[in-house]
Amino acid sequence: MLNLANKIINEIKKTLKKKKSGIHEPVFSNKEKQYLNDCINKSIVSSTGSSSNSYSKKFISKLKSITKSKYIILTNTGSAALHASFLVSGLKENYEILMPSLNYISNANSLLLCKGIPHFIEIDELSLGADIPKLEKYISNIAKVKNGKLYNKKTKNRIYGLQVLHTYGMPSNIDLIIKFAEKFKLFVIEDSAEALGSYYNKKHVGTFGDIAALSFNGNKIITTGMGGAIMTNNFKLYKKASSVIQLSKKDHKWKYEYSDIGFNYRLPNINAAIGLAQIEKLEIFLKLKLKLSMRYRKCFTKFSKELKFFEESKNCKSNNWLNTIILNNNYKKFRDKILEISNKQGLGMRGPWQLLHKVPHLKKFPRMNLKVTENLSKRIINLPSSANL
Repeated sequence: MLNLANKIINEIKKTLKKKKSGIHEPVFSNKEKQYLNDCINKSIVSSTGSSSNSYSKKFISKLKSITKSKYIILTNTGSAALHASFLVSGLKENYEILMPSLNYISNANSLLLCKGIPHFIEIDELSLGADIPKLEKYISNIAKVKNGKLYNKKTKNRIYGLQVLHTYGMPSNIDLIIKFAEKFKLFVIEDSAEALGSYYNKKHVGTFGDIAALSFNGNKIITTGMGGAIMTNNFKLYKKASSVIQLSKKDHKWKYEYSDIGFNYRLPNINAAIGLAQIEKLEIFLKLKLKLSMRYRKCFTKFSKELKFFEESKNCKSNNWLNTIILNNNYKKFRDKILEISNKQGLGMRGPWQLLHKVPHLKKFPRMNLKVTENLSKRIINLPSSANL
């Protein structure tokens, strides 16, 4: 066990320019300092700014140019973007949302805050996204369509939507997902938090469903320190979400009046200044991360018996956010030892999130057979993937 773990770790060290690294560290230059100083000198730090020259507006403009999303709203975290997306989705109490169990917990928690119910679904090994053929079969057994709406036959609840995850920046089989959603008239929320710069059939992920969330946390491909964004092509959803993230405050110069439930989820202008500096270097980051991914692929060819490198499927272009290896079944028992040794040696490698259906407060919710999900969760290893490696 130790021999294999050390062999893999030594190959990773040879591949990297550094002997020690976190999982994904931000890369800064003087441009961030320049924009921050300008923002501070103008004293527009917390407000989004009314000027067309505000950093928030410039950052949004860049995001629109890259993603081709009609409407973008900046938020102070990716989790805030998800919560706001669920809030404006039309979700009602006890409506069920289909979502992978291999997933970021903010999706389930945001749904619970909106009084919805997570319904956990299986993933496929190629994309780590929803396994639509299995889901089709499952839905045909446990659900029925009544008056054009999908209902869970056991719980009697409406199955209202589908939450999609582009895991580690890798696009899911989004065309199959959208066809499935259209068939059953499901609302689609794309968690694209990790996937800025990723495309499916030359279309940016996060622009296929009804609404989507991005994240600019410190470990993402670009960062604002903490931050996120909501993307949509639907004007009504845009107007609702714009209001929700500003406390649902009525537009007035001095009166403080509110129209509905809302939260202070806005991204400050000072964070947007960092974001603008970062997004102006996105193409450079993408090229550097592609080179690192290619080096990793080459390094792991000698381990074809023990593992496979998680690669793009046909028609996909990944941003290579987190390079990932998946141990073959006979070698999954080595996973935790590899992670233990690598972290002791200063390489911030990690496994996946805890599966949502195993989180204590989520165990009670409906789920399909998650055999593949549970198996993969014991085999996945994320590698150091910073753009400067």
